[in-house]
Amino acid sequence: MSLRGLSFRVLFAAGFSLSVMSCADKPDTNSVALPVPFVAPVFTIHVVCSARFTENQRYSHMLRITKALDYVEFTGGFGLRVFVSESASVELVSGKLIAKFPVGLDMGTRAFELSIDRRTLAYRLSYAVGPSGVLEGGSKEVLVKGLCNQLDGSGFKL
Repeated sequence: MSLRGLSFRVLFAAGFSLSVMSCADKPDTNSVALPVPFVAPVFTIHVVCSARFTENQRYSHMLRITKALDYVEFTGGFGLRVFVSESASVELVSGKLIAKFPVGLDMGTRAFELSIDRRTLAYRLSYAVGPSGVLEGGSKEVLVKGLCNQLDGSGFKL
């Protein structure tokens, strides 16, 4: 027998053995990988707040808040266009809900912070203004005050 014939027989036997062995341990091919679903926050408290801004204009903002008071969605504007922003952080301090919102690069919005007194529903919102963040007179921040009304949900007001 030639070396070439022996090599062919060895390769053939190895290939045959591998194919037989792989058929015996073949995994179930009917299994399908399922994507992990995105779990959106469930908002159970809806609050509408109204505030008088520096130019004596009144604006309303709607807040959607989770029951755990750990996530807030803001809908409103500062006199330009209406936008939606999601809270970066939420704190409960001395009966106040304090939510911080990041800069929205896609919408051109600025970072801002709001607080709501859970007993009186007094509302405060602050944000920096202008491209340089400076107002006339050297003030770098606008602070507006107003009141809120709870539209639905429970567990928000103390």
